[in-house]
Amino acid sequence: MGIVALATTNHPERLDPSILDRPSRFDRKYPFNLPELPERLAYISMWNDSLNPALQLTTEGIARLGEITEGFSFAYLKELFLSSMMRWIADERQESMPETMQQVMETQVGVLREQMVSASTVEAEVPLEQSLLGMPGFMMGRGFIPGGRA
Repeated sequence: MGIVALATTNHPERLDPSILDRPSRFDRKYPFNLPELPERLAYISMWNDSLNPALQLTTEGIARLGEITEGFSFAYLKELFLSSMMRWIADERQESMPETMQQVMETQVGVLREQMVSASTVEAEVPLEQSLLGMPGFMMGRGFIPGGRA
């Protein structure tokens, strides 16, 4: 039996120092930066492998997607795949000529970039203490496990 407290934030600098820096509150801090190109390519490839073969991207398509998603977090990359699949399904049901998954995804990159810019604008208008938006992540943790190390 034990207690583990886990917290995440995109803006650790906005946390009250009495929470962030006080001993025995959060003993470990793990920053997560945005994924670089090799990480994005690996993540895109992993998602691509899960697609129906008819929807899968080519090797060149994966490379292109990796390049145009610079600045995307893993959450946005996941959203790219999910929203693209939903859009492709919706287009297919309308019996219009569906675009290739590559075309759908490249369009969705633009949509998601607009959302990222919009979120940044909203973030700038919201007082710091109320805003939780952002790209990079930060995880903090504190654990207690009797007879063990936390």
